[in-house]
Amino acid sequence: MVRRRNSKAARGAELIIAAIRHHTPATVPPDTGTLRGDVLALLDQMSASVSQMSAGVSEIAGVLTFIFADYVMINQAPVPPATLTEIVDRIFLPLVRP
Repeated sequence: MVRRRNSKAARGAELIIAAIRHHTPATVPPDTGTLRGDVLALLDQMSASVSQMSAGVSEIAGVLTFIFADYVMINQAPVPPATLTEIVDRIFLPLVRP
């Protein structure tokens, strides 16, 4: 089945979601013996996952932002599409792939 993507923004969002899913550990539903305990344990797991994920995403975003801003400041011009492609292929994708 071939999926068509409508825009670059949609493709970018899908890439980010895929990277987050890839780096988010699968969790086993807790079984504490009570519903209250299970819900509290699940929320605790979710909270830990979000903090770990946020740290990784913010580090990657920081690197990309720095590279992008550095290029613009040095060249005083927009980043050409070929350079954006190189940044994604050589820097971003290796950071998010195992």
